[in-house]
Amino acid sequence: MIDKAIIGCDRTYNETTGCVDFTRTSNDSTRSIFRTHKARERGKLIFQMGTANADLAVQAAKIVAEDVAGIDVNAGCPKVLLVS
Repeated sequence: MIDKAIIGCDRTYNETTGCVDFTRTSNDSTRSIFRTHKARERGKLIFQMGTANADLAVQAAKIVAEDVAGIDVNAGCPKVLLVS
């Protein structure tokens, strides 16, 4: 999940599934971006997000913070320079 995908999502509780859904609506279509079942995943779920911008990472983290046990930031793999 990248930071920009979760920013701007609507957070709703789905009583039928018991899940918290993060969705985005565009062009009269709603897409599920992230879903968690708090009763089953409480204290276990780590939200991993890719980011290249600290401000966007903080915005995204604030959106999911109450529904996850922790947040892991993946800022990309280090570049390796091969010299021959």
